[in-house]
Amino acid sequence: MLRDNLRPATYSQNNANKKGYSSSGYKYVYQMKDASRNKPFRAEVRKDGVAHHGGTFRTPEEAARAGDILAIELHGEFAYTNFPKENYKQPNT
Repeated sequence: MLRDNLRPATYSQNNANKKGYSSSGYKYVYQMKDASRNKPFRAEVRKDGVAHHGGTFRTPEEAARAGDILAIELHGEFAYTNFPKENYKQPNT
């Protein structure tokens, strides 16, 4: 069996790398219940059962980018992003 290309990951790290979308069409983006607000979309990333909020935004695309940045901060190399990771400055390790 070919396992040379696999990286060790915990269950939590593996789940952080899963593709998944909300009704907004982007991962980490949720529409606020009161859609009449000036900024109806919020970015939220979960890690270890805790919700981390990334702010509220006018468009789902803005919220998706903020969610991507927050996901990279929280999940590092295991983060699944809506847009290519090359679009974001990588933190120094």
